[in-house]
Amino acid sequence: MICPRCGNTTWKVDRSLTVDSAPIRKQISRKMMDRAEQLVGDYTQDYVVRRRTCEKCGNRDHFVEISFADLEEVIKLRAAEDQSD
Repeated sequence: MICPRCGNTTWKVDRSLTVDSAPIRKQISRKMMDRAEQLVGDYTQDYVVRRRTCEKCGNRDHFVEISFADLEEVIKLRAAEDQSD
């Protein structure tokens, strides 16, 4: 991953959350998980949300990680949804 602010490629993971761990976390974690649920929750419940920080400039960003198999399914379902519109 390349930092959009500085171009650095070294990130550190600050926080990792799964569907199972979200209820026991703080409010900010719930917001992260709610956003991930909006993005991929209709397709899979097997995902991880990670907050990463660029080690050079401190830029923070959130990432949703899903398996290749789930990603392929998301792409197929999205394509089918687009064709039905």
